[in-house]
Amino acid sequence: MGTRNVNDNTFLGSDIYHKGAIMLHNLRCLLDNDSLFFGMIREFYRQNVYHTLATPDFIRFANQYTGKNLSPFLTKFLYDKEPPILIYRYLQDGPDILFSYKWNEVVKGFEMPFLVYTGDGKTVRLNGTTQYQSVILNNATTFLVANYLHYPKTIPKNSLTWFQTLPDNWPSVAAYYPDGKKRTLGPWLSERKPDKYKGDHSLQAEFPLSFYKQIITKRKIPFGQMV
Repeated sequence: MGTRNVNDNTFLGSDIYHKGAIMLHNLRCLLDNDSLFFGMIREFYRQNVYHTLATPDFIRFANQYTGKNLSPFLTKFLYDKEPPILIYRYLQDGPDILFSYKWNEVVKGFEMPFLVYTGDGKTVRLNGTTQYQSVILNNATTFLVANYLHYPKTIPKNSLTWFQTLPDNWPSVAAYYPDGKKRTLGPWLSERKPDKYKGDHSLQAEFPLSFYKQIITKRKIPFGQMV
């Protein structure tokens, strides 16, 4: 969205080519109900054919039709040119990986699913919010946050979304597991935080070898590709 009543030169960016399709695809994944999603699109067209509408009209309709508060999601994708950023933390704990995640640079109430898969092919569809959540990836030595360039052969329905990523540090060596129990773990990430990847609409985050060398470890941990 540009400035209202101003003839913005929107062709300076590439959003006009793919941003609308990306938003609709992510919205479909968020609703995770194809009948609801396609019914909403058809009904919006039916009610408003030959009418002139503005962005708030669609947001209002989507909220009413689905019975959900989609305003945080639609506000991010319709009024902000930057994609949401998935911040994540991870720790190797024996044969398992403790993976924590949340969305950043979004408004309060934003949520959206994404897909994680492990080196042995197991997939997990996770629904991120603006608060950290944790999940245990059992018997996993490597993992990947899926994107359109790297994804498993079998993709759970409505799980492959579009965003950018940024690894974060644990506040201390103590981590909270999904069951709420606090356990002391290691190894953990060093205090250095890598810069956010600045790629143009790319999901492939690239970090230099020096970043991996700064990981504190008491035993060798095999890492998979990370995005």
